[in-house]
Amino acid sequence: MKKNVLNLAAFLCLLISCSKSVNNRVENTGSSSVQFISVNGSNDSTTYNYSFDEQGYLVKQQVLANTPVLYPVWEYTRDEQKRIIKITRFGSGDTLILNVNYANGNEVSYAVEYSSKDPSKITDSMTYEYADGKVQRLDVYLSPTASSEQATYYFTYEYAASNLSKVHSFWLNDGTYSESLGFDFEYDDKVNPLFSPDDIFMGMGIGGGASYISANNVTRQTNHYGVYDDYVTYDFTYDSDNRPVSVTWSGPGIATMYGYYFYQ
Repeated sequence: MKKNVLNLAAFLCLLISCSKSVNNRVENTGSSSVQFISVNGSNDSTTYNYSFDEQGYLVKQQVLANTPVLYPVWEYTRDEQKRIIKITRFGSGDTLILNVNYANGNEVSYAVEYSSKDPSKITDSMTYEYADGKVQRLDVYLSPTASSEQATYYFTYEYAASNLSKVHSFWLNDGTYSESLGFDFEYDDKVNPLFSPDDIFMGMGIGGGASYISANNVTRQTNHYGVYDDYVTYDFTYDSDNRPVSVTWSGPGIATMYGYYFYQ
């Protein structure tokens, strides 16, 4: 169960991406790429490279690590409104394609992921509920079939002013949902010049954590692991231009890890 909870946290990086408007771009980066390097307690590092087009829209991300990464390259396809309509994840064994469908402007109605080797093989699908232009609930169906009626798990979202303040996830077990993971976010009052809802496609902001979940700078993110007492806290620092400089995360039973941002 705990492994499922941790996998759920990782999958949220992709899922939450569709919960916001996606027609904004990265502003004032002064660069066409951003690099994030994370270092764990054993001094092993992982590098994340993010590339943008001439208008500042995310087009590609790549992960370079000492250990194999399941899908090290992600590419983004957009429509004429610059909305992301497809995400292609390239892996050593298969390529997965996520098609994103919009119902009302930038509000996502549903998304479906399938294998490029067998387009009839749907791996995941997602549906969304909105209120006042903000997503309220996201349902996730893993390997759905025609008879699927209940989501495998779902997320709910809470807001404080214009910022996302809490996310709760609920996992289906024996026909009953129980909370398995939660996220709390704290902000300062400054506007992050790198803010773009697209950035959430990168993995809850460049390098993990939630640095771009909302327009204000996230100063702290806390992950709660449901029925477990475990938690992970991310603390972010910014430079004089409000761009992220570093993030430190730690929790019970894990070594403190660090991440650093570089702009090119």
